[in-house]
Amino acid sequence: AAVGGSGGPGLFLGSLSGSTAWQDVTRNAPPGADWRSVASNTAGSVVVAAASGQRLVIADTTQDSWQWRAVGEARAWTSVSVSADGQTIAAAAGDSQGGIWVSVDAGASWHQVRESQGIDWRAVALSVTDSGVRLSAVAPDRGIFTTAISTPGTAMPTRLALEAQADSASFVGLPEGLALSVRDVLVGVNLG
Repeated sequence: AAVGGSGGPGLFLGSLSGSTAWQDVTRNAPPGADWRSVASNTAGSVVVAAASGQRLVIADTTQDSWQWRAVGEARAWTSVSVSADGQTIAAAAGDSQGGIWVSVDAGASWHQVRESQGIDWRAVALSVTDSGVRLSAVAPDRGIFTTAISTPGTAMPTRLALEAQADSASFVGLPEGLALSVRDVLVGVNLG
C-alpha cells in the first residue's frame, strides 16, 4: 500500500510484481486529507491509514465492497504499523499532540503507551519476538526507542515478590532479561 500516487491525493494500492498499476482506494476516507502513513498486515487484509488532523481509518479488505471505518481520535498522526495478524496496531502522533497509541483488538479500543505523551514521534514499527510483541519508535532529537507491549496471550508481570532466606534474598516475577541485585536485606513481618 502507498500514500499518494500519480492520480492525485488519496490512498492507493499497488503491486510491485512487474509493472505498477495503482488502484485508488480512498473510497469513503476523508477527501483531501493530509495522508502521512499507511500499513497493512502480512496478508494485506487489514489496512490502516493515518492523516494529520484526522481520525485513523481501518479497512478489512477481505470484503467485496469494503469501506474505511474511522477509529481513535483526530490527532497529528505521523505513522502507523500493523502486526502480521492484524490484531495489534500502533500509531504515532507528533507536534503538541505527540504520543503513541496501541490497539490490541484490531482498532476497537486504544490506549496510550506510558511515557510517550508530549513527544514529536515520527515513525513506529511492530515486531513479533519469541517473548511477545515489541514496539519501536523514533523521535527527532530524542533517539530510537523500543519496548515490549502487552497483547492478549502475552504474560506481562504485574507483581513482584521478594523471596528471603536467612542469608540471601531474590525477586520473583521479574521479566526475562531483567536482573536486580539485592544487598543488606532486612525483612519485617507485621501480623497485626
